[in-house]
Amino acid sequence: NMLNNFILYRDTISEMMEVYDRNDVYEEGTTTFSPDKMMNRLPVMIVTGDIPILENTSDKDEQIVVDIEYYNVQDPSRSFTMKNAAMRPQGTSSMGYPKKNFRIYTQKVANTELYDSNGILVENKLYSFRDKAQPVNCWCLKADYAESSGTHNTGIAKLWNDALYNAQIDGEYKFRTEAQKKAIENKYDYDVRTTIDGFPILLFYRPKANEDLIFIGKYNFNNDKSTEKVFGFTDIPGFDNSRMQCWEVLNNGNSLALFTSTEGFDDNWSEAFESRYPDTKTPYTGDLKAFCEWMTNVSREDFATQKWEHLDVYKMAAYWIYLMRHAAADQFVKNAMFTSEDGIHFYYILYDNDTINGLINSGYLRIKPTDGRQTIDDTGSYVFAGHDSKL
Repeated sequence: NMLNNFILYRDTISEMMEVYDRNDVYEEGTTTFSPDKMMNRLPVMIVTGDIPILENTSDKDEQIVVDIEYYNVQDPSRSFTMKNAAMRPQGTSSMGYPKKNFRIYTQKVANTELYDSNGILVENKLYSFRDKAQPVNCWCLKADYAESSGTHNTGIAKLWNDALYNAQIDGEYKFRTEAQKKAIENKYDYDVRTTIDGFPILLFYRPKANEDLIFIGKYNFNNDKSTEKVFGFTDIPGFDNSRMQCWEVLNNGNSLALFTSTEGFDDNWSEAFESRYPDTKTPYTGDLKAFCEWMTNVSREDFATQKWEHLDVYKMAAYWIYLMRHAAADQFVKNAMFTSEDGIHFYYILYDNDTINGLINSGYLRIKPTDGRQTIDDTGSYVFAGHDSKL
């Protein structure tokens, strides 16, 4: 018994010391976070610049110029330094949060300099944040303030990207996009995704280089939605993108976005949709209008057979499963990306997954596993925004 007790005591002490070491993140004798200690757990990014300007603005176009040091001990080849990089806030509802999301750019300011992990100047100012990730010039740092685990926007997006990419039906990869298939056929060096990729980092800032560091928080270092190649919209070998289009849906209450009317489409489409690709204020809307007219006028009976002519049915079915499996409260209409690679067959891809797994826009857990698309809550409101989409 004495021997067993000793072994139990020894193992308990060992476990306690492991926890102590894992949580030993302060400068010696202080309660100030130590970047040197923390970077053994996660990559650390240090921004030198006037971050409070961005934290206190409601203007998404507010821009500051910063220096950035990024230390990735887990994969040292990904470490970098930036000089005179542009930084802006990112988001819509998140602009009202005390912790902002940020975008960082390497090509918005003429004199930005990017140095790789060996201190060598990167002439094209493009950077790849992990193996197989496409080198790009813009990234999004997500605070995930309303959903502090950081697993919704980034984690679920990665899960569904991989699930759709790897799923088979009768031996066929029916959920892969044409851009993904062409990338494989042509041995393209980089991932082509339908959703963002990213991972957690620790973010610090200091107003000036000789001042103390201030810990901002744990962020996710993500692809930005504007990096078109990452999502297979352009420049994929062998892929004809001449009809490629991706529309961000803007408004849960708009009849165009709900496919319940096409009245005034030509003058009012921009109240319901924003062109993500091509990124222009004056995109070609003919394919989108044709789909909206069909969807608005089709009967339930005709939809059963005609859907194959207008939708990528497999991808649409997968999106429906995603919505219901994760109780996606605000992605039926708004926060969805309506996409077509050929201008004829449309489908949704995941974007902005904050309000899933029970969470609503206020940040509260309110949706029960048994709630459905037509469930009404105690206030008389529908649990799922966009519940009345005809599609």
